[in-house]
Amino acid sequence: MIDFAQNIIDVALTLGSFIVIISIVVFVHEMGHYLVGRWCGIHAEVFSLGFGKIIWSRTDKRGMRWQLAAVPLGGYVRFLGDADAASATQDKAATLGPDAARSFPAASTWRRALTIAAGPAANMVLAVAIYTGVIMVQGVAVDEPRVGEVLAMPYETGLQVDDVFTSVEGTPVSSFAEVFDVVSDQELTGMINVTVLRDGRARELEIPPLVPAMVAFVHPESPAKEAGLEPGDVVLAVNGTPVNSFTAMKDLIVASGSTPITLNIWRNGADVTTTLTARPVEQLRADGTVTNDVVIGISMVGSYFDVASRTPGIFEALGIGATTVKNQISFTITAIRAIIRGALSPKNLSGPVGIAQATGDVARQGLPSLIQWTAALSAGIGFVNLLPIPILDGGHLVLLAVEAVRRRKPSERAQQIVMSIGLFFVLFMFIFVTYNDIMRLL
Repeated sequence: MIDFAQNIIDVALTLGSFIVIISIVVFVHEMGHYLVGRWCGIHAEVFSLGFGKIIWSRTDKRGMRWQLAAVPLGGYVRFLGDADAASATQDKAATLGPDAARSFPAASTWRRALTIAAGPAANMVLAVAIYTGVIMVQGVAVDEPRVGEVLAMPYETGLQVDDVFTSVEGTPVSSFAEVFDVVSDQELTGMINVTVLRDGRARELEIPPLVPAMVAFVHPESPAKEAGLEPGDVVLAVNGTPVNSFTAMKDLIVASGSTPITLNIWRNGADVTTTLTARPVEQLRADGTVTNDVVIGISMVGSYFDVASRTPGIFEALGIGATTVKNQISFTITAIRAIIRGALSPKNLSGPVGIAQATGDVARQGLPSLIQWTAALSAGIGFVNLLPIPILDGGHLVLLAVEAVRRRKPSERAQQIVMSIGLFFVLFMFIFVTYNDIMRLL
């Protein structure tokens, strides 16, 4: 009975968090279309959050109907002159009526282009704004290698808050980048000799490897998730062999291949033992290469201490936020290229089911993680909508570009054919990624 109740709670958390997050992202996207369209003099008739049966609606003084629909997996703004939610066909009666000048088809090419591009742009702005806010709250690392909070560990680290690294294994350092570079260059895997400034005095310390075998994030649909690993867990031993770093743990896991392994874990002061089997997973690198690594599905923490931080200025935070979105989009493009050239399997693509499950898992990590996940989803949805696929915003922009070059609109028949192809492709991809999600759950 307890397990059943917990399952119900887990499903409710997953669905609830997914609906809330996706509704926020879709609302911002459609609001971008609506506000810029209104600024361009184009009248909007319907603003819908969701599809299907209408469960609430209200018409404002401008004559636009705001509505909530039963299926919370998207939304749309229908402008005057649109015969459908995707602007794939035109309502000829509206383009000939008394308000024809305010219809979408009657607007100039650049006004229609701005209105269409505003949706994805709004998603990007939301992502940058969220990342900027997170950076303002969390701060950025100070220039010197000063230790911030020291995480609770099952062993003594020797470090204290405000310790400043001055040397690692006799090599002078002036930043944390140099600290980690020395550790990497010298391939230090055991205890590390360092010098720190503490209360104005130099102290010689022997500290553990900087990157512990500590779990930062448990990936959905992974062996670690199935085995019950949690963020904050510290792996003490793999198959009875003690480990003192993430690298040591990873080496033993990779060596295990597809045979079951036993992990001894320290969790909030308690000892936990679990068994799991690692499995090969395609891993996409930033340079576009793909490796087939044996993994259990966890991400590591940067170190067992936080870097001392400062509050950045708004423009610095904005720059970091924009760079974060840029890097996310660049990685997505790299993934698409890898799939196209056959280096990465399309089975790695996820659809609504996979995204919902991931959202639930992130929600269990806490509100800060969920807020950043919202930014990632917003940037991702904005980018996908810019792909040059008919029916999506990017496809509409391509048609408008063709119109601008030819100085006349494509024929209605040509537009219908192109939109039908785009609709077929989108439906095919939806079925494909949903199939991927279901197969991963089985």
